[in-house]
Amino acid sequence: EDAAQLRRRKRRSLLAVSGTYAAITTWMYFAWFYDKPELPNFTFGGDRWFQDSTYAGGADKLGHMWSGYALGRLTTTLLRRGGWSPGAASILGSSLSCALFTYVEIHDGFYYQMSPGDLAGDATGCLLSWVMERSPTLDRMFDLRVEYVSSPEYRRTFLDGDINIAEDYSGQSFMLAAHIGEMPWLRAQPSAKYLRYVDVVVGFKTRNYKPDPDPELGKQRRQTLFLGLSLNAQAVWDDVFARQRKLR
Repeated sequence: EDAAQLRRRKRRSLLAVSGTYAAITTWMYFAWFYDKPELPNFTFGGDRWFQDSTYAGGADKLGHMWSGYALGRLTTTLLRRGGWSPGAASILGSSLSCALFTYVEIHDGFYYQMSPGDLAGDATGCLLSWVMERSPTLDRMFDLRVEYVSSPEYRRTFLDGDINIAEDYSGQSFMLAAHIGEMPWLRAQPSAKYLRYVDVVVGFKTRNYKPDPDPELGKQRRQTLFLGLSLNAQAVWDDVFARQRKLR
């Protein structure tokens, strides 16, 4: 690949990143700010962290962290495929993600409030995306996940035109998974090929905080911290396609 081809690949990757951010920004505007009244003054305050009296029970902070992380990883991947070096792609990817979410938090100050807790979640996710990109060993060992099944409350509001799926916290569960078979002290063991399918996960979820449940149903707010085992679907997926390639 000559220099001219590399420049074209890089430009195409920047166009892909620009289109991605334009689409996300457009969705954010209609989900959070369109037709919303502005506050009389810019507001900076704390909606606190994981107290059970907060509006989302703390799930919003993990949502901000996961979003910053996921967008940073996506941006980095687009740049890497466009020929950017791993170091430049990871720095630019995490920085762009952090810049977008910081802008959103500032904008929040004119409509809701600018939350230091949300900013901390955004920054943590963006930093984590850079760390994982720069450390393949850590990236093999751990995975930050969100599991989502839409809540009945959100499904009802969606039919009325609500596109704010990001705040359907009653349908989300956040998990940090440890891939047992990828631990350095186990990878060389014969049993590691089976341990690859098993993850140890620690997770957190809230229910009946956001969206607001029907008060007539009397649903109680719940915060749940859990520890368990899960199937590493990525390992299964990789093995299935590896076998298919061998059959060809």
